[in-house]
Amino acid sequence: MTQAIWDALSSESDFAPIFKFNNPGDRIGGVIVEEPRTFPLTEYGSREPKVGKDGKPVMQILLTLATEVTADENHDGKWRVYIDKPLMKSAVIRALKAAGAPTLEVGGEVTVTFTGLRDTRGGGTAKDFTAEYTAPDGPLGFGELGETGDGPWDDAK
Repeated sequence: MTQAIWDALSSESDFAPIFKFNNPGDRIGGVIVEEPRTFPLTEYGSREPKVGKDGKPVMQILLTLATEVTADENHDGKWRVYIDKPLMKSAVIRALKAAGAPTLEVGGEVTVTFTGLRDTRGGGTAKDFTAEYTAPDGPLGFGELGETGDGPWDDAK
């Protein structure tokens, strides 16, 4: 069995429920307890990867948070949160910049709030979000990013 398969089978997040942002005001916050994972977003109704205008797969991030929010008396407070919507990603990028952090890290604290609906250029609506992030104590690893300390978000404007 490869390490990647073992990691997927033994991951605690496989048992954590997914937090849904159904209503404005829905909010989840906690400490990141597993390494954030990225993978392609799939088209609704199929398993085909969603592709952006640039032809590249649209990626999403899976976070596992330890929170004080429990679903029932048997729930340990761990939730999976998918950072998958464009306005949610933008909110997380703004939170990283405000924290001076290059990326989401285990031990960091993140809060995401569904604030309401925003009109889109196409005449529809999209969920809007705010996010806050506090990096874990210790070095942030700016050395990997070059002399300026710019984060990977600078390409996603």
